[in-house]
Amino acid sequence: MKIVKTEKLAVFTHHCPTFLNYPEQYKGDVLNEAFAVELHHLIELSEIAFWVYGHHHCNTPEFFISKSQLITNQLGYVQRNEHQLFEANKCIDL
Repeated sequence: MKIVKTEKLAVFTHHCPTFLNYPEQYKGDVLNEAFAVELHHLIELSEIAFWVYGHHHCNTPEFFISKSQLITNQLGYVQRNEHQLFEANKCIDL
């Protein structure tokens, strides 16, 4: 008998789980550890299908670490014009 997994694991965090694909304008900033933590080695070994994150107010393109798709859709501060790439109707098909 073959057992097939049909469930997908999704993780939702406020902080960014990696500095891979981190916004260019913040690379090297002394405050980066307040917005993200480097977990890419953990993600590579995981069964996580989706990791949805925020906090740095920039919408970077979706990307993969191993089998895990990393997704962000941040509104940011509208008064600072950080909302330009926010997609109000964005959905994730689990």
